[in-house]
Amino acid sequence: MYNEDVKSIAEFPFSRPKAQEEQPLEDVLSMNSKTESAGAVNSSPKTHEARTKNDLVLIDSEAERTEEVKQSVDYNATVEFYWAPFLVESNSDDPNMHSILNRIIMPESIRKHGENWKGVDYLIFNTYIWWMNTGAMKVLRGSFDEGSTEYDEFLRPIAYERVLTTWSKWVETNVDPNRTMVFFMSMSPLHIKSLDWNNPDGIKCALETTPILNTSSRINVGTDRRLFRAVENVTRSMTVPVHFINITTLSEYRKDAHTSVYTIRQGKMLTDEQKADPAVYADCIHWCLPGLPDTWNEFIYTRIISRC
Repeated sequence: MYNEDVKSIAEFPFSRPKAQEEQPLEDVLSMNSKTESAGAVNSSPKTHEARTKNDLVLIDSEAERTEEVKQSVDYNATVEFYWAPFLVESNSDDPNMHSILNRIIMPESIRKHGENWKGVDYLIFNTYIWWMNTGAMKVLRGSFDEGSTEYDEFLRPIAYERVLTTWSKWVETNVDPNRTMVFFMSMSPLHIKSLDWNNPDGIKCALETTPILNTSSRINVGTDRRLFRAVENVTRSMTVPVHFINITTLSEYRKDAHTSVYTIRQGKMLTDEQKADPAVYADCIHWCLPGLPDTWNEFIYTRIISRC
């Protein structure tokens, strides 16, 4: 039974969900796999209390979703999408009100989020896009609970490493590797500048229909590799096994795989007028499904069945 449950996680077609109240796990994942690591929403503390077996929690920072927990009775499984864009506490933690330009973090504070991650079978982490707004990160002096507003600024890699240190300590202290398998997804790249793939007439990723085909030289689409190396180094040094899933390089070739103008903005599909202005409205962050994230999930699936 355990092997069958695990197998169901990756053998899903990413088709549209069936119109029924309780869906098989493959349909549950399909409905929510709209962005990196299959999506992100805030899980409630109540779901933590009710966990039994075959729970998968995705801590993500890329999706535009609200609180959601999916259950599949047929597979005795629960998939939870937890909104924690920086993994630690920040002023962007509200999944419904997180469009904040002046982003501030508490890099040593992870307890509130971590309480919702305990006692599950699989934990999948990532944090990247929300770091790319500015070159420096604002770090709060004090805490949000105390009403603190003053902050210091640190270069992005330094703040990122502080967060990873806090996160790794939480994993080492709270995760039982005999029960929980931990993953960390690497950076999901953007395709904002068409000059990066030698298309001076292009407009971001709009109208791109083929991958970058030149594999003779290293691609540079603006991915902050300093953060990649930081995660790689931290996960290697941990005593609790963490599977670092490298999806970055292969995804950098896929300038054609984004939602582009066929996307959602503020909960609604783009209008024809908006679609006609890709310089403003083309979404070159999120990915189409079926599409590239299918491959990412195959990597996770391979790691899961290798342990069975």
